[in-house]
Amino acid sequence: MSSLKVKVSEKKSDCGSTYEGTVSISGLKPTKLQKSDGSTSFPTKAAAMSSARSLGKRLNCTVVDESTTSMKKAAKKSTKTTAKKPTPCSETSGCSSGCGGSDKVISPPWLATDVKDK
Repeated sequence: MSSLKVKVSEKKSDCGSTYEGTVSISGLKPTKLQKSDGSTSFPTKAAAMSSARSLGKRLNCTVVDESTTSMKKAAKKSTKTTAKKPTPCSETSGCSSGCGGSDKVISPPWLATDVKDK
């Protein structure tokens, strides 16, 4: 009994994805699978493989799936990291960060809470 090699490929378009099956029999050119209505696109991979199995049964051949199916990779587990707290400046005079050597929090002028009446 000869073998019928089937390769199913996915075709993506704007309206979704369809599948096309290509059949290879030793000694013959590879040929696309065709539905009874004449179209070569199948809604699912299983439908294309079912059509290939049906053809193999009529030709008395064993069906070999040569499709390269890409498996989705599992998402990596995210690790939570805690934000590092800034270390207080050890310099007593002005340092490069501009903190002036003190541990007090300097708020920008637009966040001033004192409102003076004029």
